[in-house]
Amino acid sequence: MPLGNLGFAIWPAGRLAALEAPGTGSFTTPQLIFADNRLCLNLETRRAGEVLVEVVEAEGPPRPVPQAEGPVVPGFSFADCDPICGDLLSHTVTWRGNADLSALAGRPISLRFRLRAASLYAFQFE
Repeated sequence: MPLGNLGFAIWPAGRLAALEAPGTGSFTTPQLIFADNRLCLNLETRRAGEVLVEVVEAEGPPRPVPQAEGPVVPGFSFADCDPICGDLLSHTVTWRGNADLSALAGRPISLRFRLRAASLYAFQFE
C-alpha cells in the first residue's frame, strides 16, 4: 500500500495551542482561587511584542464567566507589571520586581492579560 501523502507534525514541548494576538489583544480569566506563590507563563512574543498581566479582585465563589470590571489589586496592575518578552516556556510574572502572590492565595481573583504581537500557550500558579 503506497504511503503517498503521509506526513507528521512536531510541536515544541508545551506548545500545542495558543491564544494569539498578531497585533494587540486582551482577555480576562474567569474567577479562580489558587494556593501557590507565583504565576508562570508559557509564551512567545514577536519583535516589539510583550505580555502584561494584572490581578483583579473578585467577590464570592469562582464563576465560569469572566468578570468584566473589578478593582485591581494594588501593586498588581498593568502599570506595575514588568513587560514580558521572548520565547519562554516558563516565565515567572513580576510586578515591579515582585513575584510573590502568596498574600492573594485562597482569595477569588481574575487575571487580565494584554498581549501585543504575542502568543500565550499556558499559565499556571506554582
